[in-house]
Amino acid sequence: MEAKDIVLDALDRIRSILHRTLTGLTLDEMHRQPSHDTNSIAWLTWHLTRVQDNGISGLFDHEQAWISEGWHAKFGMEPDPDNEGQGHTPAQVLPFVPPQSSSCWTIMTASQRGPKPL
Repeated sequence: MEAKDIVLDALDRIRSILHRTLTGLTLDEMHRQPSHDTNSIAWLTWHLTRVQDNGISGLFDHEQAWISEGWHAKFGMEPDPDNEGQGHTPAQVLPFVPPQSSSCWTIMTASQRGPKPL
């Protein structure tokens, strides 16, 4: 198995797990935090997709989908390519709410697309 096959397999597994996790959840369920110092499913999905988007865009040397497809605006955030949620405090996590429940799934698939063919 080549390195690219390992990466593609890992991305497929992440996509499958997230699809099973997110399917049928309401926005309120996605935003719920089990305790004050834990993260919601919505925030964790956003964080995971931001890390993927940054990594994949770096591999292909292209702009992150977060910026190029305007996801930052849809989430009411700045187009900061370095904001992946690392180091966010509970006070920063609590107000995070995606615009709709399907947004987390849609941005995840956008982050895995890679560059558009020429």
